[in-house]
Amino acid sequence: MSETLARSLIRLIVTIGILAAVYFFLVRPILDTTNDTIDKAFDSFDGVESSLDNAFEDAGINNPPNLTGVGKTDAEKVLACVRRVQPDTTKMQKCAERFTN
Repeated sequence: MSETLARSLIRLIVTIGILAAVYFFLVRPILDTTNDTIDKAFDSFDGVESSLDNAFEDAGINNPPNLTGVGKTDAEKVLACVRRVQPDTTKMQKCAERFTN
C-alpha cells in the first residue's frame, strides 16, 4: 500500500512540475508581451491627446471638445486636421466636431 501511495505522490509532484514549467516558459512570457504591447498602445494615444490639447491651447481655445471615447485613428485625424487649419480657431473647432460626432 505504501508503494502505491509513493507512486501516486511522485506522479502528483511530476504533474505539478510540468504545469509549473509550462506556465513559466510559455504562458507567462506571452502574458508579459501582451501587457507590454497594450501599455505601448495606450502610451502612444496619450501623446496624440496631449498634442491635441496643446494645439487647442496654442490657438486660444479655452474649452476644447471632449475627445473621450474617440479611437486612436480618429484622434490622429483630428490632430492632422487641426494642424492643417491652424491658427483659424473656427476651422479647428469644426475639425474636432467632424470627428467626434
